Amino acid sequence: MLQPYIIAGALWVCTAIGLSLDGPDLYLVDQDRGRLVIGDSLGPDSSKIDFLATVASCQTTKGFGRLQNTSHSTDSVDKIGSLSFYCRDQSYEIVCVYRSVDVRSRLSQDSAARLFLESEDWQSNCRDYHCFSFVYKMKDPDYLADDEDEVEFPTKVAMYQRVGPRVWECVGTTTVGSYSELSEIMFRTIYTERER
Repeated sequence: MLQPYIIAGALWVCTAIGLSLDGPDLYLVDQDRGRLVIGDSLGPDSSKIDFLATVASCQTTKGFGRLQNTSHSTDSVDKIGSLSFYCRDQSYEIVCVYRSVDVRSRLSQDSAARLFLESEDWQSNCRDYHCFSFVYKMKDPDYLADDEDEVEFPTKVAMYQRVGPRVWECVGTTTVGSYSELSEIMFRTIYTERER
């Protein structure tokens, strides 16, 4: 059984959290050029990056909960999985949304968390899991001073949407000046005008 934890952060309130993943984590891989060097610029030209290929140089945290700092309905921002990757020169977050708002709202918090935290199905199941990657400078929270923030603003954000099992498409880049703006960019990337 999942142990419920409430962990509040600037972007997420995690109602359940997985341990940092041990062993190989992620490498950024360009399917045309091969492996990218960590820290390569991730912009619109990097549309074939595989955010799920493995490396051992990233600290990874898997969580589940609610996107914070938005004024949107709880149904839209709740029961969302996230993985944060802290590599030497590049950090990014993968956000996984299970099916639709309607389907998620019918699931209990525990059932929805179990779908994401206790399964790796989200990695290959593109039909049920809509995944997005947000590439921006983050500091590993394990190494932050008490008064230090995880993100320094303003910061540049590159947004990607998974369009196939190992294919990610850049959907835009922007600069944000606060956690609220970052949350809003995440929300707008996850829910296009058609889905709102």
